[in-house]
Order: sequence, then C-alpha cells, then structure tokens
Amino acid sequence: MGNAVFLAELVELAGTQGVDLLMWLTARGALSGNVATVHSNHHIPISNTATGLLALAQPA
Repeated sequence: MGNAVFLAELVELAGTQGVDLLMWLTARGALSGNVATVHSNHHIPISNTATGLLALAQPA
C-alpha cells in the first residue's frame, strides 16, 4: 500500500511522466552492467502525444 501512496504523490508532483520515468529506471536497474539495444523507436505524431520503445537484451 505504501507504493500506491508514493505513486500518487509522484503523479501530483511530476505528472504521469514521473511514474513512467520511475518504471523505466526500475526496469533498467533490473539489468546488470552492459546491455545491448535490440530495438529503439520514437514517434511524435501531429497530436503531440509521443511514444517510444526501447528493447534491451542482457548478454548471456
């Protein structure tokens, strides 16, 4: 339940992008050392709602 409060506070302070950043940092932190970029894409449509994709692989 503590995380729900933290995320709600983060959204209030940084907007939903703050939660996105936290999730990206957590996912990257789960990988150790060097990683290889498998795929990377970023798209900004006319509506100005950008989307991005980053697929990483950890060497065996």
